[in-house]
Amino acid sequence: MRSEINTAGLESILSVIEDDNRYIQKLNLDYRIKDNKFYIGCLYGDTFNMSLKKNYLEVLSQEVISMYERCLLPLSTLKVHDFTVNLEINDRGEFIREEQYIEIIIPVEAVDKLSTLSQLYSKLKKLIPLFPIINSIEVQGERKQLNQIRIYLNPKEKSYLINENKTDVLGQWIASFDNFIDNLPETPFYTKIKVQNGMIKPIQFKNEKEKWKWFV
Repeated sequence: MRSEINTAGLESILSVIEDDNRYIQKLNLDYRIKDNKFYIGCLYGDTFNMSLKKNYLEVLSQEVISMYERCLLPLSTLKVHDFTVNLEINDRGEFIREEQYIEIIIPVEAVDKLSTLSQLYSKLKKLIPLFPIINSIEVQGERKQLNQIRIYLNPKEKSYLINENKTDVLGQWIASFDNFIDNLPETPFYTKIKVQNGMIKPIQFKNEKEKWKWFV
């Protein structure tokens, strides 16, 4: 099931959740900056035990309200990029904390190193308020070019909209990508990068076979 809702409409999110007699196993909320709206998707499970339905929906509604106030509204207010909030839900209506993550997808459209770095600087600069809660990033591309970056945030943290000067962190990211771009292969690649305290960890290639699967 997938529905379109207005970004300001918390009640609309709740109405979608409550408009069925089945448990929700997974919930994802996609924010699209172009039309300033959320799109909601649900993966349903078994039919409700009706004696438990009221309590289940009350718990789930409170979880959604908390997530909306802590993450969805601040991130949509920032208007940095499209993002997706992915949630798994247990049979009591609680979010499974270990399975929560927020994903920001950043397309990269550049034909040479200079334009790639310029584009990365412009796009990553918008994410400065989020640097403290970035867990990891993934990059992919081919023919010695990046074409997409996925950034994963920790939704359990509350440090959104931090007004700190993080230009030093941004500089470290750009320097890391500067080095990384010099070593991109012709073949399609997909690479994970760990982030700690806002900083990309140093690149360490173990061997050629693993080179484009993971660097830490």
